[in-house]
Amino acid sequence: MDEDVFRCGNDLRFIEWWLHHHGRDTGDPYLSELAALTQAVVEVLASTQFSNQKLGREFRVEAVAALRSAAGQFASANAATADA
Repeated sequence: MDEDVFRCGNDLRFIEWWLHHHGRDTGDPYLSELAALTQAVVEVLASTQFSNQKLGREFRVEAVAALRSAAGQFASANAATADA
């Protein structure tokens, strides 16, 4: 399962990059926020794979902070669109 999550995070980042570099806009404001949210989930999952427990904890703290931030931005984008 972890491999599928990693692949999903990478695929969303690649799609975002490809659209940006080819001058195409999907018109969907959620792609960037969704990619950031998925990438943050991937980072949290990756933090569990460290063999060095201290390093893993340190990385996990940073990854969880990034996940909270990405989730907040995604929720804000959804709320802004719902209010419009």
